[in-house]
Amino acid sequence: MVDDKAKLRRRVEEIAQSAMRESPIVGMSIGVSFRGETIFAESYGSADIERKVPATAETVYHFDSITKNITAAAVMSLSQEGKLRLDDKVGDYVAAFRSSEVRVRELLNHSSGIKSYTSIPEFEKEQGADLGPEAIIKLMQSAPPDFAPGASWRYNNSGFYLLGLVIEKASGMKYDEYLATKFFRPLKMSAIVSSGVNPHVEKLAQGYKLKHGKPVGGEAISWTPVFSGGAVCGTVGDLLTWETALESGRVVSMSSVGTMRKPTVLSDGTTIDYGFGTRLGTIEGRNCYGHTGSGGGFSNVLLSLPDDHLTVVILKNTEVAMASTTIAARIVRAILGLPEPVLKDLALSNEELSHFAGTFDSDDGTIEAVARGSQLWTRPEGSDGAGTRMRYQGDGVFSLDEESMVRFWPAQGKAQWGMGYEGGLFSAPRAGSAREGIRSRTQSSHLSLYVNHV
Repeated sequence: MVDDKAKLRRRVEEIAQSAMRESPIVGMSIGVSFRGETIFAESYGSADIERKVPATAETVYHFDSITKNITAAAVMSLSQEGKLRLDDKVGDYVAAFRSSEVRVRELLNHSSGIKSYTSIPEFEKEQGADLGPEAIIKLMQSAPPDFAPGASWRYNNSGFYLLGLVIEKASGMKYDEYLATKFFRPLKMSAIVSSGVNPHVEKLAQGYKLKHGKPVGGEAISWTPVFSGGAVCGTVGDLLTWETALESGRVVSMSSVGTMRKPTVLSDGTTIDYGFGTRLGTIEGRNCYGHTGSGGGFSNVLLSLPDDHLTVVILKNTEVAMASTTIAARIVRAILGLPEPVLKDLALSNEELSHFAGTFDSDDGTIEAVARGSQLWTRPEGSDGAGTRMRYQGDGVFSLDEESMVRFWPAQGKAQWGMGYEGGLFSAPRAGSAREGIRSRTQSSHLSLYVNHV
């Protein structure tokens, strides 16, 4: 473990500069808290290319789905106050779902089965519109559920949209007002909830995507329908403050934090490394928690290793470029003196290949896991391309690159799930993708899996 703070800061600086050289990142802010002290807070590149605005510590980024961690904490806070119960039905708070059997806890851990409105084609056509609750609920109810409550798992923006409405009903306050009153002002955070296509937020960065390796402005979306699933924005310092307060029991009780970090157990006993608005995972055997967020030209991660008193925040205003989870994991290893991942390339027997080969449902459509010789490859169903090779690490785990892994479950017998991990954290695709499961990572020309067998 690196103890010299100056040496540690130099190492983080090296990692940051390397990331800026390796990938066309427009702007990035990095914050690191270690042993109760902020030891690194630096920004790189541009917040806005057109206006020639540099990224600084005051640059505001859309947090995207990191918002889900904050929304989940708000629900836990109301639960502690006795204003709601986790086993309450969503229809107790949202009249349009009065006949639903879905419970609040199933919204929190993505096991509700309600169709995610961001995966419905009609929403994609109107993502620049300031759609309100009535329109969003109509979209949710326009498609049948994906599965019965608690029976399966699928990343679900509908669930967290509904949680915002639950918070408003239970608290008697608007969602943004509740967050500001309960969390942001007491913690002296500058974070706010954004809305509209061009939010009037001071020092807000412009989001970018890459086209032929060059940055172009991100798609115009309205943050109004994003709401409680991803509309909070703020600085890297805001998220360091948030995580420090969460770890110390100043946001909700430590018992509630523990509940947020319990994995989801489905009705058939399958365990999913997602709690309440919290992704779970490990880095070299050390427990880590947090959330990712991407969309609108932004790509972020909040990563916490509470046993090591370490938090890393990466906020980027560039989608598709080097994954924020990769940068964060590199920083964790540098600070804690952990070894670099040594990737194996084990041959698989015919019996092992039979466990993992098959057809899988995914976020970007159906894909095939194909056996070739002693290797496993993945490709979109019906594709003529070779696909992506997955290097076997043993015990049902495959690597895609230094920080991307897929763990098939069960490891013995026919796999029913392929669970993706990036930078140690259980991963999921970006909001707005067609179907939950796999996402294309064009920056490294491979697929990051996150699938369930069909």
